[in-house]
This record gives sequence, C-alpha cells and structure tokens, in this order.
Amino acid sequence: KQYVAYYNWTFGGECGMGVYGSSGPPPYMADQFGTPVLDIYVDSTPPDVPQPRVTAADTTSVTFTWDPVIDRGDGVGPDYFAVGLDHYSSWVIVDGGAPERYAETATPRTITVSLRPHRSACLHVNAVDRLGNASAFGVTCAQPAGPPPPPSPPASGAIFANPSPRGLVGLESWFWIQPVPAPVTTEETFKGNRYRVVSSPTSAIWSFGDGSQLAGDFGLRYPQRSTVRHAYDGWSIAGFTVAAIVNYGLTWYVWTGTRWDGPYVMPGQDVEATSLVHPVMQAQPELQGG
Repeated sequence: KQYVAYYNWTFGGECGMGVYGSSGPPPYMADQFGTPVLDIYVDSTPPDVPQPRVTAADTTSVTFTWDPVIDRGDGVGPDYFAVGLDHYSSWVIVDGGAPERYAETATPRTITVSLRPHRSACLHVNAVDRLGNASAFGVTCAQPAGPPPPPSPPASGAIFANPSPRGLVGLESWFWIQPVPAPVTTEETFKGNRYRVVSSPTSAIWSFGDGSQLAGDFGLRYPQRSTVRHAYDGWSIAGFTVAAIVNYGLTWYVWTGTRWDGPYVMPGQDVEATSLVHPVMQAQPELQGG
C-alpha cells in the first residue's frame, strides 16, 4: 500500500509515529484504546491485464479486440480502495515494424488489419487507472487465414444395376451408387489455426463401357426409376465395365475464437466409385407350340 497521511482526532492534528507514546517504527500512526485514527491510502495496484483476441480472420485481413478489465485496489477490508479504470492504450505492429494506429480509449476497440498472405499483425494493449498505474501489455498475433490442406477423400460407394445380374440389348439398364454420396465434415489444425472443411457431392460422370458417357447425379436405387439409365446396342457376355466419378466441392472455415469464419472455396476432389461389370445379353425369340 502507498501510505499518504493520517490524522489523530484526539491530538487535533498532531501526528504520532508507531504506538502511542513511542517514536517508531514508521509509517504506523499513533493510536490508543478508544481513540479513532483516520488512515488515508492511495491505490497503487494496476488494473488487470487485458487479453486481446482475434474475432475474425479471412484471406486478406484479421480483426482484433479485447474484453473489459477492472481496476484493482490495495488489500482487503475497510481500507480497500480502487480509483477505477481510466483508459486503454493499444496499437498494432505489422511484421515486426513500428507501432501503428495508437489510441487511448475508454472502452475496448475493434481493429481490422488488412494483410497480404504470409504477413502477421500483433495487437498490444494495456490498461491504466486514474492514478496512472498501468498494467502489463497483453499481446496476441495472427495471420490471414490461408486454405488448409485438402482432407482425405470421402469413402467411395459402389455401382449397382437393374436388371441384374445381366442386362438385355435394347433394354434400358438402371444404375445407381450405394451408399448415396453425402456431405462429409472434417476438422483439423494447421499452422496454429483450427479449420473445418465440408466436402459436398455435387455430380457424377458416368461411363458405361461402350464409349457412352453421361454427366448426371448418383442414380436412384431400384425399385425407384433411376435418373441414370443406358440402353446397350450390342451384347457382351464378359460384360461392360460401368464406372462413375463423383465430384465433391470443398469449402473451408476457420475458427476465430468466437465463431467459424467462412465459407471459402478450395479446389474440389474426384472420388471414383467401385465399378461394376455388367453383362448384356441378346434376347432370342423362341417359337412356342406348333
């Protein structure tokens, strides 16, 4: 505590030192049983240290702020005293350069810093009370969020057909992928950032083994009428190899400490379904009866 003054009402302003009748030790004041003594102290403890944080980050900028802090008084009990917070001092440093955007504010402020890829910005902030007691500086640094590495491709489905096990020349065969491709969400940490990547199936490219192709979806399981159908003009006992490549679009998000920022687009992925060998036979007319 920072001792300033005392006043003994009994002695009309005479200030003693230590125990009544004694000359020491300072800085204790004279006192005797039943005689009130006024102690005056001044707050000498700085406020709590502000904790800056990132509230948003995208591919070209980062945004900082901090939460309010309180002033702290000296000790506890009847002489506990805090003068209160006066202001925050804050600034940013980009890539270790000189301080920029210095300001003294009564409340926390939000600072957005535009950055080129691979550059970083650091926010410095402290709190000062009304007697000039200053806290230590809270510091946090961040970079623009770049795309994370692509996730592992989703599991592939398998191709099924109807009629099965073989089709007929000139008769449409219906195809589908099972299980049906569905969105997959993965999370990972990369270069200190927490990412969420969503893989969403968008379409499929089909090839039917006879030179024909179709850009479509994933088909519908029998007995529904599939959206992927093909009629063969020729037959093959060995079977035609039916293949499908599923296209997945990828979007990513970055965690800013309070929310997921995004989505941002990254190159997609192609996943090949397990192919199907589909024999096709030629129907032969038969004369029945005579």
